[in-house]
Amino acid sequence: MNHSQGREDLAGRGPTAKECTVIVTVFRHALLRRAYGVLLSIMLLGQISLAAELSIAVARTPLSLPIFVAAQQGFFSDQGIHVHLQEVSGGHRALAAVLAGQVDIGTASDSVLMFNSLKRSDFVTLGYFVSSPSDLSIVAHRDSPQTPDQWRGKSVGVVKSASSEYLMHSWLLLNGIDPQQVNFMDVQPEAMAEALKQRKVEAVSIWEPTTFALLKQVNGSVVLPSHGLHTLTFHLISTRSTATRRAADMQAVLRAIDQAETFIRKQPQTAQSILRSTLQADQAFIDWIWPRYHYQLGLDQALISSLESQARWSMENGLSNLVEVPNYLNFVDSGPLRTVRHSAVSLIE
Repeated sequence: MNHSQGREDLAGRGPTAKECTVIVTVFRHALLRRAYGVLLSIMLLGQISLAAELSIAVARTPLSLPIFVAAQQGFFSDQGIHVHLQEVSGGHRALAAVLAGQVDIGTASDSVLMFNSLKRSDFVTLGYFVSSPSDLSIVAHRDSPQTPDQWRGKSVGVVKSASSEYLMHSWLLLNGIDPQQVNFMDVQPEAMAEALKQRKVEAVSIWEPTTFALLKQVNGSVVLPSHGLHTLTFHLISTRSTATRRAADMQAVLRAIDQAETFIRKQPQTAQSILRSTLQADQAFIDWIWPRYHYQLGLDQALISSLESQARWSMENGLSNLVEVPNYLNFVDSGPLRTVRHSAVSLIE
């Protein structure tokens, strides 16, 4: 048989059993590789889709810088959580969003926590992440009353049920002015400039960045001495049920903020740039406020004492019908912070 005849015979016959086995094996391996690739893709997509989704109502203030940094530097993502920030003007609005079920976490001051504790007990602080002895200021007209008698019957603007109200009351007492002789008007931050311009109020108590804006917007306005009257702490607050149900996610948030605070200390210029862009502020504002803030996580006995003192003040001044100061340890969930940074918790429980 010649070679051409052999090739024709091979071309004419079907594959042998051995050849079929090889073909099936190759085909099976190809299918397995493809199936493995599809399975791997599904697993990766599943990991992405299973990442925790969290919403945080965050006040537009320098106090919130660690949250802004954590979001922009990807620290939340590093901890396996997707965070949506809902920016609001004032911690009182952030906590209101939490209590209304609109967000998972809100940023609010110790005073906002205290005022709300007089009405309900279904929320907790996970810890504060910044403190400041001078975030709040008293802004007044340069020709405002100078003596206690001159303040009688005058009006002042405050954000009620917030640190603004507490500071104004403390400032009046420090200057020998009976708060009962002064009219406290509830004025939201965005309305304070107009209230001052129209002399509806002689002075306002407010936080940054509103203070800085008022000094630019209201001719003849000045900041009255009040440094150290109240050291404000700014908190992560959640409903009690959410904090319990999502304890691991709360730990992740705290870890991201801890990362952010280390970043702020090590790279202050970049942190300032993030604050400038977030608040749409200029460097003059950053220079004005930067030394005032101590960015560090904490839960300590000084906080409990401060809350108790503020609660007694509110009761003595008819702002609450309670007859006993709440047990503020019941408004603290220290578990997540103890896990993340045990040394940051120094409560007497």
